[in-house]
Amino acid sequence: MMSSMLFMMKNINKKRWFLLGYFAIFLESLTPIIATLLQRDLIDRVFSEKRYQEFPKILALYAIFFFGPKLWFTVRKVAFFHIGYHLQMTLTNKFLLKIYDIPAAAFNKEHVGNLLNHIRNNIADASDLSVNQILSESVKNILTIVFLAFSVANINFLMLLVVIAVAIIYYGLLHKFGEKTKLFSQRVKEEKSNVSVSIEESISSIREIVAYNRQDW
Repeated sequence: MMSSMLFMMKNINKKRWFLLGYFAIFLESLTPIIATLLQRDLIDRVFSEKRYQEFPKILALYAIFFFGPKLWFTVRKVAFFHIGYHLQMTLTNKFLLKIYDIPAAAFNKEHVGNLLNHIRNNIADASDLSVNQILSESVKNILTIVFLAFSVANINFLMLLVVIAVAIIYYGLLHKFGEKTKLFSQRVKEEKSNVSVSIEESISSIREIVAYNRQDW
């Protein structure tokens, strides 16, 4: 896993976009917590303590931080899409250069559909997994967990312990069934590759038949 991520990082040439992406992740994870705290202040300070003069200010701040995650979600997606797109182009370019260096005789044993599947699916899936899932979603989830844990601990520490216990159980179940899901996913990819090969060979055979049929004997 670590070696694969290091390989991906070496091929990412738009690293400055990470600054924008992670800044957006930080604010996307933080703004819902602030919105929740403002909602608490709106109820406690304005309605319970009857400090109605603070209602416009708290309501305006709540509206800003309530819609903040939507804005930063969009910024994050755009930034990491840009990174993933250039990573996919870089890997595709290296893959094609690698193919050009392979002797032509080696392609007699290799189906064209397999090569096309590597470009269309495998490279795209690897780019999406490394950038959008691991480098983006995983970091966001970790930050969200940290902020939520801090907020829950301030409210009730016992509640935090219960949440941690449930999270550990959930992680154990996820780890148990995750391996099976990974195997099923790998089988699906292999079958997709086989289908692609079959379609490619069928189309090639049809072209040959049509070409021979057009010849005059």
